[in-house]
Amino acid sequence: MFLDVRTFLFFATCVATFCCGVLLAKPCQPSIAPPPSLSNTAIMVPLLAAVVLNAVSLTVLFRNNPWMLTEWLTDSGRVKRDYDATGGLSEALPLLFAVCWWAHGRILSRRQATGEPARLVRTSIFLAAAFAVFTAMMKAARFDLIPGLLGFLIISTTLSSSSRKSVGFLLRQGVFVLLAGAVTFSLFAFLRGQTGTLAIAESAAGYTMASYNRLSALLNGDIYFPHAGSGIYAFNFVSHVPFFHNLIDFRDAFGMPDRVEAWMTEFAAIASTGLDGRYIWVSAFGYFFADLGLWTYPYLAASGLLVGLSWKSILARRAFGLVLYPWAAFSIVLWFGSHFFVFPRLVTFLLAAMVLAAWEFVQGRRFVLQ
Repeated sequence: MFLDVRTFLFFATCVATFCCGVLLAKPCQPSIAPPPSLSNTAIMVPLLAAVVLNAVSLTVLFRNNPWMLTEWLTDSGRVKRDYDATGGLSEALPLLFAVCWWAHGRILSRRQATGEPARLVRTSIFLAAAFAVFTAMMKAARFDLIPGLLGFLIISTTLSSSSRKSVGFLLRQGVFVLLAGAVTFSLFAFLRGQTGTLAIAESAAGYTMASYNRLSALLNGDIYFPHAGSGIYAFNFVSHVPFFHNLIDFRDAFGMPDRVEAWMTEFAAIASTGLDGRYIWVSAFGYFFADLGLWTYPYLAASGLLVGLSWKSILARRAFGLVLYPWAAFSIVLWFGSHFFVFPRLVTFLLAAMVLAAWEFVQGRRFVLQ
């Protein structure tokens, strides 16, 4: 941060207000009731539906880009840059990961309650997750792959039968997450042509530590984003609301710029300051500040409240927490990067949680009636 006191204070205040928001969720103590008694079929139906939807999406992408499979092996940068996603159901992949998380959580809870191994369902979840990973690799979509895999670790750890976990256990899990993230980033950097150790290290620093140097420059007025104040950073999901954007143009209604256009202007904004224009992240807090100024603090308190509620929900083994908390946790881990939590994926996960909760309710009613 260039040893900038203003940046240190800003960062500390952002973390503190977020934590205050999390504490506001503390009085909300949902009872940890037994999870819904879902049969294997009741778990498999949503899982199969998500797999089919993702298969349709991948089929469309391969039809639009017949070169994708071979090009991924030689130049994954082109896959990320040039592929045609028209009609490709881009939200099918995060939806599949969300349903896998939910199914994984339900199987873990049922196994703890009954001891039933449920090998068929567990194998199905593994195959569905492998299909999701394959799809993410085909799309060179690291920001689908990393949270997707992290979600399984979070759910397994949170729903572990051990109610008290040692500091050493948590530290090992944290180190594993950091190493897994570093390996994934390095893999994608390698696939994009950054083959040297120095190049990969430079990419890692450019995407992580250097973000806070750019944050310092932003706070001191050296960096200015042309679309700052438009809401595109703090409310990114409004610019492209999944499943509804073809019915209602929320972006136009709120006067927001196109999100790709806004993203492209960031490269020139960073380069104009004399910094390396290949790396543009100014940290999540920086993006919020660019849009909201001092309103960043109450905004982060509200975000903390939502994350705190999702944490309470996953402890209570509810669909809302099983789907939303892994995305929230991933976003916190990547605070050094962008504002991932408020990306359009948020809408996808919220809708997935609502549908799965409704499905559980219907199945529970059916069980009671029987």
